[in-house]
Amino acid sequence: MKSNDITISVEHHRGITHQAPSDKNIAENNLHEDIRLGEILLSKRANANTQNASQSTDSITQLRTKIDPQHTYIVQFDGGSRGNPGVSGAGALILDAERNIIWSTHLFVGNVVTNNEAEYMGAIAGLEAAKQLGIQQVILQGDSSLIIRQVMGVYKVKSSTLRPLHHEALKLANQFHNFTAEHIPRNLNAIADGLSNKAMDSRSKESLDDVLQQSSVIRHLLERYSCDIKTVQF
Repeated sequence: MKSNDITISVEHHRGITHQAPSDKNIAENNLHEDIRLGEILLSKRANANTQNASQSTDSITQLRTKIDPQHTYIVQFDGGSRGNPGVSGAGALILDAERNIIWSTHLFVGNVVTNNEAEYMGAIAGLEAAKQLGIQQVILQGDSSLIIRQVMGVYKVKSSTLRPLHHEALKLANQFHNFTAEHIPRNLNAIADGLSNKAMDSRSKESLDDVLQQSSVIRHLLERYSCDIKTVQF
């Protein structure tokens, strides 16, 4: 790519792009600045969602009435572990066709969990919520190329601890009429990242939200990590 053709989208759903000047050094500086600003913008949005937690009152019944089975919904996920293995959390959200967040959650997974296990928990939580809401067409997005490629069958799952999680993710994926998974840059996954960090920070002990409350899969997986049901919706 020529330096004067460098373009980056920090919010691809809004179509915001920045054209770099012809000078190579200026172009590189602008590129890094765009990425930084994009990360700040998405991080602020994630924080805003957290602050508005008390305003989310939709029950699972109300949410189901908003779902159009003909539309494609995006499930974004993330997971993290401080220590790897260590204190871990997962985050997931569902976006509609206009990229409005219709559901989100953060989930404290456990105290001795790897980063990849937490990533899978985020993906499973998002897919499970989509299933519970009656969504039929899903695009799964995450910034972990390993998880995405394993789900799509590009990579084999060699880790014995990841195989059960991979199996659950595939079981859920196969229940949708249309399903695909795609890797996205970390700066475009900032909301899910903020959710997973919120889980690790707070280690919330609140009950599962109305959507995941219906899921025996989530409960079973959390029990495997010897922790209580710990999550909050916002």
